[in-house]
Formats: sequence, C-alpha cells, structure tokens
Amino acid sequence: MLVRQQVANDRAAGTAMMCTGISLLPAGTTSRCRYAPARAVIQFSNGKRAKGAWPQLTVGLSRRRPAHLVEDTRERRQDRRRGQSKAHAEQYVQAWRAEDDDSRGPASWTQNKAQLVQHTEARLWDDLAFIPRKRTAPMPIENLHDLFVHTLKDVLYAERKILKALPKMERKATDPKLKAALAAHRDQTEDHVTRLEDVFDSLGKAARGAKCDAMVGLVEEAEGLMAEIDDNETMDVALISLAQAVEHYEIARYGTLVVWAQQLGLSDAAALLKTTLDEEYGADKSLSKLAEARLNAAAA
Repeated sequence: MLVRQQVANDRAAGTAMMCTGISLLPAGTTSRCRYAPARAVIQFSNGKRAKGAWPQLTVGLSRRRPAHLVEDTRERRQDRRRGQSKAHAEQYVQAWRAEDDDSRGPASWTQNKAQLVQHTEARLWDDLAFIPRKRTAPMPIENLHDLFVHTLKDVLYAERKILKALPKMERKATDPKLKAALAAHRDQTEDHVTRLEDVFDSLGKAARGAKCDAMVGLVEEAEGLMAEIDDNETMDVALISLAQAVEHYEIARYGTLVVWAQQLGLSDAAALLKTTLDEEYGADKSLSKLAEARLNAAAA
C-alpha cells in the first residue's frame, strides 16, 4: 500500500513499522508516491528512523496527488469557503441595515459588489446567495408639513456630510486663526446635528437624512481644490471661500425652516432651528473678517 505499509517483522526486511506517505520497494526500483509530501521521514513503530536501514531503498517523491482526491478536496474546500462567504455577506447586509447611516447616501439600498468583495472572495461572488434589496419609496410631499420634514432630512444629511469634511479642511489650513475658526465650526456642527435630532424627536419621527446633492457637490469641489493647490496662501484663501459657500447654503436652509416651523405652529422646532441659524450667521461673519484681514495684509 502507498499510504500505509506494514513490513514483516524479520531481520531481512527490518523491524515492524508503519510508514505514512512512502512505499517500500525491492532494490533497484523507484516510486513516485503521489500521496507523499515534498519531504518525508520513514518512522518505525518502535521509534527508530529509517536512516541507513535500507541502503537499497530508493524512494521518489512528488507533490502531485490523485485527480479524484484533488477534486474531492477542492469541492470540500469550496463548500466550506462558500458557506463562510454567505455568512460574511449576511453579516455585512445586517450591519448595513442596522446602521442605515444617512451620510451613506439615499435611502434606497442595493447590492454593493465592490464592498461585499472586501468581506468575501471575489471568485465566489457568483456562488453567493442573492441578497434581497431594500427599497424605500420616497415620501410623497402633499403639504407644507411634508415639505418641512423633507427639508429637515436634507439639512441633516448636509450637516453630517460637512462634519466629515471639516477635519481635513482644518488640517490643510495653515493660518492659525483659520484653523481655530474651522475647529469652532466643527464643534458647532456637532451641536447642529444634535438639535436637528431633537427637532425630529419633537415631531415624533426618526432622525434620518435624505441625500443632499447640493452639499455633496460642495464637498466634492472642496476635495478637488485641496488636491490641486500646493501653495499655502492660496490654500487658506480657497478654504475660506469653500467654508463660506457651505455657510451660505446652511443659512438659506435654516432660514427657510425657521419660517416654515413658525407657520406650522411648531414653536419648539422653530426655537431650536433659530439658535442654529444665529450660529451660522456668526460663523459666516468670522470667516468674512478673516478674508478681509488677508486682503488688507496683501494690500499693505
């Protein structure tokens, strides 16, 4: 036998032994044992090794294995990995649904192959079980209250989006005052998100955002400019301009929301939104002073 071979216990053939992966052959012959690893050791049952025991023994080893065993092993391995891949995919889907982070994008949700592949093996993609899609129909806007809620979601998404972009803008800034202004705006933005969540609570609705294309465009423009500008002075000027563009958008949105909340008789929501609006005005004034100071310094 190739895998296991027991030799008679006599002096001519050697002591009784169990040999794994090597066959014992008459002198002058060789064997290509397909079961054997690249390196093998003949081990006797009494603990001795075959070193020098049979000078006539010639054993040839190969890494090749019988085709039927190779296929069997491959199938079992693929079955195991396929099961793991499906489990990983399901965990990914559950995590996506659980978070449902408004900053990820629209409420509609589809398979995302690029991200799933990070948790699975690309070659097993075709074997993955179909992942059900989650589609959320857009809320119909039939009256002012619906429009108010829709705009709240838009602003919530915008605040969360800019909150993620501000740290990078702060790192790119070189002027200490500009850095401080951006840091203060980041802290204020966190408060703005909290207030918006309070407004949603007062309305008895979940604080979920809806993709704001305007803010997405502003952030993409900021990232593009920061990647193209090398000069520090130019970078600071660009950051001030970009930050003010964000402030002006937020001022317009919050101003509208305050008026609508007052018209709808939502006094608590109106007060929260008015507080944020005042802070947005203050941030814009601070940025304007920074821009004027830089212009005066350049003219001097």
